[in-house]
Amino acid sequence: MDLEDAGCQARFLIRDRDGKFPHLFDTVLVDAGIEVVLSGVQMSRMNSIMERWVQTCRRELLDQTLIWNQRHLLHALREFEGFYNGHRPHQGIANAAPLHELDADAFSTAGGSNDHVRVTVTTNADALDREQQLGLVKELSELVASAAGDPSLAERTWVALTEAVPGGWGIGGHAYTDEEIVQHVRQLLGKS
Repeated sequence: MDLEDAGCQARFLIRDRDGKFPHLFDTVLVDAGIEVVLSGVQMSRMNSIMERWVQTCRRELLDQTLIWNQRHLLHALREFEGFYNGHRPHQGIANAAPLHELDADAFSTAGGSNDHVRVTVTTNADALDREQQLGLVKELSELVASAAGDPSLAERTWVALTEAVPGGWGIGGHAYTDEEIVQHVRQLLGKS
């Protein structure tokens, strides 16, 4: 049984840019009325989120369940989706379920205390030298302490500096290169 037999039709296929998909593959899909959407260049997180869900679904549901037919499969997948999104604890949010409110002390450091603030800053690759990195960390730590009205918070602010790969900025459905971002900012500032 395929999608057409069930009265459904796929409208989009999201895939990466792997060479195992020849141009003929896309042509066949377009002829069938399916739009092929390519993931961004060097944006591995786009695939990893879905791959993680499929892996979890397979390990926690399909490897544990004897599926009788398509109807049973669809029912099991709907139930698992509700469980996954509503009740299953997730490590990324302090082992809380997504649809449940977190306790005030749910976020904590590796040592167990929750009196720290974490700040993440992403820049273009090689945009900051070491002195600029140190200055940014100091400035952000002081800013957090000032906003909280607690000068001691500057010592308890953790700043994670990360760099995006070239071409790794996806904004409004388009992957921008570093040069395109710089040119856009210059235009905004009237310096082009």
